[in-house]
Amino acid sequence: MKSADRPLPSLDVDRFAAGPVLLIAAALFALDMALSGRYGFHGDELYFLDSARHLQGGYVDQPILVPLLARVSLSLFGVSLPGLRVWAALAAAAAVVIGGLLARELGGRRNAQLLAALATATMPAVIGTGDILEPTTLDIMFWAALALVVVRVGRTGDCRYWLLGGVVLGVGLANKHSIGFFAVAIFFGALFSGGWRLVLNRWALAGAVIAAFFTIPDLSWQATNGWPTIAMTQALNQENGGLGNISTWVVGQLLMVTLALAWLWVVGIVFLWRSSRPLWRRPRLGLRPAVRPLRADDGGQDLLPGSGLRLPSGRRGCRRRGLVGNPPGALGARAGGDRAHHGAHPAGGVANPAGKHSQRKPGDQPAW
Repeated sequence: MKSADRPLPSLDVDRFAAGPVLLIAAALFALDMALSGRYGFHGDELYFLDSARHLQGGYVDQPILVPLLARVSLSLFGVSLPGLRVWAALAAAAAVVIGGLLARELGGRRNAQLLAALATATMPAVIGTGDILEPTTLDIMFWAALALVVVRVGRTGDCRYWLLGGVVLGVGLANKHSIGFFAVAIFFGALFSGGWRLVLNRWALAGAVIAAFFTIPDLSWQATNGWPTIAMTQALNQENGGLGNISTWVVGQLLMVTLALAWLWVVGIVFLWRSSRPLWRRPRLGLRPAVRPLRADDGGQDLLPGSGLRLPSGRRGCRRRGLVGNPPGALGARAGGDRAHHGAHPAGGVANPAGKHSQRKPGDQPAW
């Protein structure tokens, strides 16, 4: 058997530091909810409330998930700022927990898990979206959850986790299309890094079918209405795309994370680059590496001399036996969904519920 085909041992992980990580997540949730009613509706939220009153399979600028959540809020709480924004606060708190879980999945002990959770909770991207309901808020959580599934498959070699990944990807696609690019990057990255057995199997195919099922309402609506999202995306790309905006994008990435912990990016990139696990090597540019200052005592290489950080060995093929580690229901990761913008509100405008002042400023565009 060639060394490239030989299964490598699974990486054992420490116990999840549930108490402290959940405490950080709860503190962020409490802060978001405490501030949720102290200022009026954002222009995007008014648009989502109006979309919730006219539910359909899809919309020009987004799939159905956020309007559907807004509809649930209207049914449960009426026109309520905290009632609408509770989804955003829950998503932000979930992202914090996922950050700690991903650190654990990559071999991080208690301190690494706490650092990951704290770094996630203090990210400007998380803080800035945890008190407003929009697709970007949920997108951060879904990217993180999908990243965890990828890392767990890479650690355990158990491809049955792709079923869970299909659910995460499907619901994520019902929220925002951009997560599909992440999934495609993971697939081709695994192919090019020698991990094709991890993505070319019946479990990955079943996961893809599950994800596709969630896109049926949106695809049906798009096809019926002449694919308006594609036309809108092309128009936005002409307005905001091009090489001239690359520097803006780079600066935006730096502003989305905790700059004080940016040094962890270097540690994380080195960790993933030197990993023997195909699914850890190629996704390195798609995952936020700030949660990867890890320790894994499995006889691997020193990641940074004198640091105590170890680089674990990996697995290249699917396991044929039982699950290793946590059950598929355990999610953990952190990732980003880049913030974009869509066009104006539908013709006719959107009324301002309950007489609240909108936070929309002149020249602003709703977040897509």
